Amino acid sequence: MIDVIFDRSAFHGDYFDRLRHSRLEVACRRGLISVFHTQIFLAETFAMYGRPVSRAELLGQLPFTLGIANGGVFRPLGDILHDELVRGLGPRARVLCSPSELVGLDQMSKDPSSASDYWNAWQEATGERDEAYRKKAVQKKVYGEIRQGLGNTLKELGHRQPLSNYRFEDHLRRTLEENGRAIISSQVPSKNNLALQNRWARDMGSYPFMTAFAQGFAYAGYYAAIQPGKIDRNAQPDYEQMLFLRHADILVTRDDGFLRDAFLALWKPSGKVLMTPDEFVAFVNRIAT
Repeated sequence: MIDVIFDRSAFHGDYFDRLRHSRLEVACRRGLISVFHTQIFLAETFAMYGRPVSRAELLGQLPFTLGIANGGVFRPLGDILHDELVRGLGPRARVLCSPSELVGLDQMSKDPSSASDYWNAWQEATGERDEAYRKKAVQKKVYGEIRQGLGNTLKELGHRQPLSNYRFEDHLRRTLEENGRAIISSQVPSKNNLALQNRWARDMGSYPFMTAFAQGFAYAGYYAAIQPGKIDRNAQPDYEQMLFLRHADILVTRDDGFLRDAFLALWKPSGKVLMTPDEFVAFVNRIAT
C-alpha cells in the first residue's frame, strides 16, 4: 500500500481531468494506493465555492476529489500539536479525523449540491481565515528580519562568505530550538507554556509533528534569507502540508518553487517522493493495469 497526499495545484485545469481519467480510482479500490487529504488541501478546494465563476467547476470535481480519499482526512495541525504537547501523547497523537467528523464530506461526495452547507460553516470561520491571511501578509517582514539576523550571525562567527554559501544544516542546528519554542509559545495555548517548550526541547523526537513544524519554519526563513528575491507567500501552508508526509510516501504537486526546494531539504533524505501530476498518472496507470 502506497500512501499519497496531494497539493491543490495537482488538480488545477487539465491536470484534474488527467487524474480523473487515470486508473487512480482502480488503484484505490484494489488497495494499491491510499489517498489522504489534508485540511489545507480541503480549504483550498472549498475556497472555489466562494468564487461564482469556479463554483460549477468545484461541484463537478467533488465526487472524484472526495471519493478517492480512501485513506482518510488528516486532522487540523493545531489539534495534533495540542495532543502531542498539551495532552502529552507525543507520537501517539491521533492524526486522522474520526468517521463522525467526516459525515459532511461523505455526503458531499455523493451529493455535491450539499457543498453549500459546508461553505456556510466555512464562512463562519472568517476570523480564523483572516488571521491566517494576516500571518501570510507579514511573512515578508519576518523573513527579512531572519535574513538580517543570519548576516549578523555569520559576522559573529567570522564567516566572510555570502549567505548563499550558508548551509541549511548549519542554520537548522543553530535555530531549531529557538524556532520551536517560538512556535509553541504562539501556536499551542497552555497554562504552562514554558513547561511545554522545555519538554519538547529535551526530547524533540517524541513530538514528531512539532519538530517537523519547527524544521519547516526554519527552512522557510533560510530560503527567504539566501534567496531574497524568491520569497514565497505560500511558504507556510506549503511546509505545513508537507508535515503529513510523516504518514504518507508521495506528495503530488505542480509546484516547482519553494515547495520543491523545501521537500528536497526536509523530506527526500527520509525516502519520501515528490511527483508531478503527469508522473503520478503514469505511475498509477502502470501499477493498476
